[in-house]
Amino acid sequence: MEAHGKRPPLNDSSMSNCHNTKADQQLPNDEFLVPREASPEAGLYTVPLDELPTPSSSQKPIVLFMSADLLRTHGPLVHKLETLTNPPTLIFQDRSTLHSYNMGEGLCLRDADITLSPTVGMLLATTIDFMQLHLPGHSIQLESDIKLNSPFQERIYRTCKKYDELYIFTLHHADPSTVKPLVSVKQNMFNAMATISAFCNSMNIYSKVRVLNVSSDVTNLAHWIIDLGQRHQNLVLQDDTERIISGLNGLPPKRHSGASGLEPISSTFDEQFLTQCLALNCFAAAFVVHILLPSLEQAQETDQGLLLTAVFPGEESTPFPVSKRLSVGLGRLIDGKLEDKAYVASLLGERAFSRVRDRRRRILLSPFVPKLVR
Repeated sequence: MEAHGKRPPLNDSSMSNCHNTKADQQLPNDEFLVPREASPEAGLYTVPLDELPTPSSSQKPIVLFMSADLLRTHGPLVHKLETLTNPPTLIFQDRSTLHSYNMGEGLCLRDADITLSPTVGMLLATTIDFMQLHLPGHSIQLESDIKLNSPFQERIYRTCKKYDELYIFTLHHADPSTVKPLVSVKQNMFNAMATISAFCNSMNIYSKVRVLNVSSDVTNLAHWIIDLGQRHQNLVLQDDTERIISGLNGLPPKRHSGASGLEPISSTFDEQFLTQCLALNCFAAAFVVHILLPSLEQAQETDQGLLLTAVFPGEESTPFPVSKRLSVGLGRLIDGKLEDKAYVASLLGERAFSRVRDRRRRILLSPFVPKLVR
């Protein structure tokens, strides 16, 4: 398999514990913060906000995959990111049209609000999100004996399984310029925050979930996002990231520089199949297509450019079209050389790689038959 960029040195210890990385430095732990002051008479608790880590000195470009919903719900934040001195490349994903495979509990996986790297996502929330509960009798009992008692718990569960690490930013109205800013919350709100923190700890069987309390000030929030994006993307081969920014998923789309002159593969059946059927997040799917790009281009002029229909036995899912070239490429990636598999697992994360491997091996392919419109 041919891949862009240089392979990182293989290190089994680093792959077995993917969370012990440089990106964790200067970040708070994921334990719920105990209030520093309490006012039982007023029923208020004072919670310290997490302090912004020392800004990274890196000036390398980064790319952020963002939900298109943020254009409506967090427009000022999007504007702030776009107008920074060294702005990131923002790629918006319309999740309203995506339908992922069923997870067995009537739920489908969803991408995070912001995807910082192939393995790291971020959700933006407020304490109001923590307070909302399902109506009596509508809680969802998982096979792992975990119960989803609220829409936000369901959102966390549906999202974290696409990432090795998930940040949840709890946004508070506070002045970020003050030294060690504090916010006061009522007892019921504080209890809801503690409940969400405990729930996130239970999600560690799927992903490492961090809950951070931060100011909703857009400048402060933009600096948090950029800093975390730089930290986590610096762990990925920079050449790969720059190629994705400039070519594969550039905005506006650009043509590949190869002799074949293909249009970008993004937003086609290939990437849709990876995100909707194999449950990769959008950043991870872009990396898979990027890694397989040489073989995909080579197969374009052969019968491997034909479409197939993919179905998963035992699942109530609609048959999905997939190109033969992608199916062949994934097979070589999963069952190929050991160093190739280790390279891809280090980029996508062990969980995502294992999910793609298991689902790829279960897939049944048949010739694609288009539906005729009468």
